[in-house]
Amino acid sequence: PQGVPEPAMQGLILEATGVDVADFLARHVDGRADVPLETALARLGIVLESHPAHPHPTLDVRTRNDVGGVRLSTVYEQGPAHRAGLSAGDLLIALDGLQVGDEAALARLLASHRPGDRVVAHVFRRDELRRYRVRLAKDRALKHQLRRTDTARP
Repeated sequence: PQGVPEPAMQGLILEATGVDVADFLARHVDGRADVPLETALARLGIVLESHPAHPHPTLDVRTRNDVGGVRLSTVYEQGPAHRAGLSAGDLLIALDGLQVGDEAALARLLASHRPGDRVVAHVFRRDELRRYRVRLAKDRALKHQLRRTDTARP
């Protein structure tokens, strides 16, 4: 068994189906365009629905529990924490004066706010206590669901 070299795929698809996929492959495989899933699924009578994964606002960070607080392991570029000046490695110890003992506590504190609210985050960075004003944002993470309809199209 041997695979098919990438450059040969276009010719094989054309030979097998009679469909020239050169433009599609250039845009979606070699390029950066998203595959139009919603259009393709609609032909099969399937709807792709996307909903926010979490209803509460976000700092747009990845975290891990650490002694004395929550360590920011990733601070996403142009997210609320990044715009406020927080960095990966910061130890978040308080939000609006309330202790952030672990990730569950952080989630509860964020759930008590709305996107657009301003909060004060206290962090330790290299043993120095720092204070940042952060404007919370709507969570960009999405949850996707497929739903069958009875309107398949040819």
